[in-house]
Amino acid sequence: MKVTLFVTCLVDQLCPQVGMATVDVLERAGCSVTFDEQQTCCGQPAFNSGDRGTTRAIAEQVIERFAEYDYVVVNQELRRAFGGIRAILHAERLKRERQTSLSAFVRGMQSKL
Repeated sequence: MKVTLFVTCLVDQLCPQVGMATVDVLERAGCSVTFDEQQTCCGQPAFNSGDRGTTRAIAEQVIERFAEYDYVVVNQELRRAFGGIRAILHAERLKRERQTSLSAFVRGMQSKL
């Protein structure tokens, strides 16, 4: 079974240990895992910015690059984890803004007393 790991920029730049652990798990399961150093961007930035032409070109390149493999493994759960982190940070920012507004209101009321 020929397996490759498609390493996203999040894994590559923020937590490469996730990629290494994924390879370890796959190898323990008996897979022969390779990493194609020629792989490129998955196209998410182009897609998010609305550049459909570039997105399509990147997708075609990714499909061609990985055609020889039986399986292409992507750490998809990582994206969900970062989405959760982003939601937590956003909620904390909103909470801090509410606290700041409440503090300003209380100081304003105290100055009037």
